Amino acid sequence: MGTGHIMRCIALAQAWRQWGGTVCFITHDSNPVLVSKINDQGYDHKLISTPSPDPIDINQTLQFLDNHELKLKVKKISPPAWVILDGYHFGPEYQKAIRRSGYRLLVIDDYNHLPRYYADILLNQNPGARCYPYQCSNNTQKLFGTDYTLLRNDFLSKNKKNKAAPRKASRILVTMGGTDPNNITPLIIQAIQNLNDPDLKTRVVIGPSNCRYKLLTTTTDTDQIRLMKDPIMPDLMEWADIAITAGGSTCWELCFMGVPFIVIPVALNQVDIAAGLEREIGAFNAGPIESLTPNKITDMLAHFILSQHKREQMIALGQDLVDGDGTKRIFQKMFQSSVPIESGDTKNKTYRFNTDDKPEIHIGQVTLTEKSNAIAIDHTIKAPFQGLGLTPVLMENVLIRQSLEETTDYFNTHTFLLDPKPLSYHKRLTISLISDKDSWINPYLFQLFVQILLRGHRVNWVHKVNSITASDITFYLGCGQLAPGNILALNKHNIIVHGSALPHGKGWSPISWQILEGQNTIPLTLFEAAPRVDSGPIYLQKKMQFRGHELIDEIHQKTAKHTINICLDFLENHRDLILTAKKQRGKENFYPKRTPKDSRLDPDKTIREQFNLLRISDNQNYPVFFTLNQMTYKLTISKMETDPDED
Repeated sequence: MGTGHIMRCIALAQAWRQWGGTVCFITHDSNPVLVSKINDQGYDHKLISTPSPDPIDINQTLQFLDNHELKLKVKKISPPAWVILDGYHFGPEYQKAIRRSGYRLLVIDDYNHLPRYYADILLNQNPGARCYPYQCSNNTQKLFGTDYTLLRNDFLSKNKKNKAAPRKASRILVTMGGTDPNNITPLIIQAIQNLNDPDLKTRVVIGPSNCRYKLLTTTTDTDQIRLMKDPIMPDLMEWADIAITAGGSTCWELCFMGVPFIVIPVALNQVDIAAGLEREIGAFNAGPIESLTPNKITDMLAHFILSQHKREQMIALGQDLVDGDGTKRIFQKMFQSSVPIESGDTKNKTYRFNTDDKPEIHIGQVTLTEKSNAIAIDHTIKAPFQGLGLTPVLMENVLIRQSLEETTDYFNTHTFLLDPKPLSYHKRLTISLISDKDSWINPYLFQLFVQILLRGHRVNWVHKVNSITASDITFYLGCGQLAPGNILALNKHNIIVHGSALPHGKGWSPISWQILEGQNTIPLTLFEAAPRVDSGPIYLQKKMQFRGHELIDEIHQKTAKHTINICLDFLENHRDLILTAKKQRGKENFYPKRTPKDSRLDPDKTIREQFNLLRISDNQNYPVFFTLNQMTYKLTISKMETDPDED
């Protein structure tokens, strides 16, 4: 189907083999460059004679799969093979044939072009995927959005964080896909030449299937505009200040690498992707290729090159959109366990996990053993499921279930320790988490709880400040209680994460207040607690970048993600960070505590004027309301999956 399809499948294959699996590509494309990309990775490759919808395709594919499965049974490897389909010509009958033959099926799609999908897992890694009215079984797992972006190892190995946006962008990367069938590259080259800027350096990637390479080299290949065939793309993206790209898989690589870009949708399936990127990260969308001219691209470039703030926002939003863990999440879903089966007595609880389709296939188990006031956690993951990143998934599952089953306040009364877990890089610490019992952040704190355990530390989680026991580090997260001096003295460090650039924005609900002020770039400050509220020394400050359309659940989700990450950063580097702590400087100000009356709408103002108030409203606990004709009404808000005007 194209280079992008091959490359994202290679990303999936790399991860599968890294975790001990075998991989074979079955293709019709005999392009020597694309075949060499598969062979260079060391994967088996089978070439079929005629592509779907010709029945020869499915017949040859099933014959190969059956032979492959027979070899696995001889080796006593029992889990059924997964078949990954990436191509728009694999219709419903093709998918049903794969499923009827007993294989697990993952279908990669981009724009809901089929009447129905027959897959165990349906993957659409594009923003806006949830808006498509996909027709499939209720048992189909839908992996939608950029949380499931597939990236190859050569990108994942790069340190892409904290990339700065220069005042003026001078290094331009141009990449229009493997073939550039619409011949857009010459238009872009002309647009760059129109700028007549001697400071600009441009690298133009000519895809492996682009037949115009020789022609382009005769017309353009200078020190300022250099043509490149089959370069190392991560290195080029590290070099680039901005990029111009087609709307395919390269967009996600650019997001991950922190490169702002102009996107040109060159195919039907890229139109929604380009619109989604414009909405989500503010990418420049060049619109339909029918109206594309060198002058239009020149105008966009001229603005883009000088817009440092715009590029900084795109870097932050892009790296937040694509975090590099997509492949890991896909495999966690591929091996998602069924509900755990508990066995054992009250002192030793063992949760066994099995595959959902074949309960006799044992994935692993987590055992909780009560010792005095501590819970020792032991776990085993069986081959071939080791290395899939399943440990935190299974452990979080167990702890959530345990918290629901226990009548006592389970996390208040025990310290948890992953046993055995040697630490080679520093000593084992005792960590406490405290959050209000009804805090919005509690469902997310299980992730932090498990990550602390996996790092080999002791951890307990309480909901009342007077339940805190002596700890090396206590994190106060989603906690509105004030800890008195004698409680603070129990711990070596009392750490708070606050959603503002302290000393500005002390007090209550700082994120909500800043969103009401129209802010989309919101800082997080990690600092030491002090007797005076929000006044301790600062260890870390980072920024969250919102897009302006998130509602309260999305705001909470992003805030929790960044909160967990900044806490783990402190945990990993606390020795150095403590030595470099900074006193708070500048004029302080305080936000008041929000009350139900702060959710009042003015019926005489527009929705646009009051949209930020709608965004931060809690539909269950604090819905927005308005009074009209002596009657009071409440409103709830949620995003629609489809636009009624498009039905």
